[in-house]
Amino acid sequence: MQRDVPPLCVFSIYSLRNNSWKTVRLDLPYFSWLHNSIGTTYLNGLYYWLAGRVNDNFSICSFDMGSEQFGEMQGPDINPKAEWGSLMLRGDSLANLVSDDPGIPITYIYDVWAMNQLEGSWRKVITIQPFIPAHLRKGIWEDDKMIYGIPETSQLVLYDPTTRQVSCRS
Repeated sequence: MQRDVPPLCVFSIYSLRNNSWKTVRLDLPYFSWLHNSIGTTYLNGLYYWLAGRVNDNFSICSFDMGSEQFGEMQGPDINPKAEWGSLMLRGDSLANLVSDDPGIPITYIYDVWAMNQLEGSWRKVITIQPFIPAHLRKGIWEDDKMIYGIPETSQLVLYDPTTRQVSCRS
C-alpha cells in the first residue's frame, strides 16, 4: 500500500550554549523511515543514522550540528536481501558493516563498505568471517580490526581478520 502523505518527523535539539530545546520538523518521503539509534555515528560535525531502503539500497540520514540542516544520501549498493548494517567509522570515513546471511552468529560473513567523502561513493574494502559465537557488532578499530561484544559474558572481543586472531577484553 502506497502512502499519499509522508509521515511527520519531529526532532528536538538541545543547545548547551543557550540551555534550551528547539523543535525541528522534517518532511521525509514515505520510503525513508528512520531506524533506531543503533548504527549511528558522528563525523566532521555531522551525525549519521541508518534509514529505510530506497531502491534496495540503504539510505543514510544526517544532521549537520553547525547549520542544523538534515540531509539524506544513498548507502552502499548491496545485496537487496542483506541484513541491516551497522553504521560506524573506519579511520576518517563513514563505514557500513553488512551481513548477507544473518543465520547462526558464528557463520556471519560481513562486508565492510567505506565511503569516499569527496565523491560520496562507496566501495567494499574487506570481507570478514569471524568465528566468534553469539556476538554483536560494535565497531572498527585500526581500519580493519573488528570489535564485537559477547552478550553472554559482557566481554569485548577484538578480531584481526588478517591474522584471524581473537583477543578478549573484560
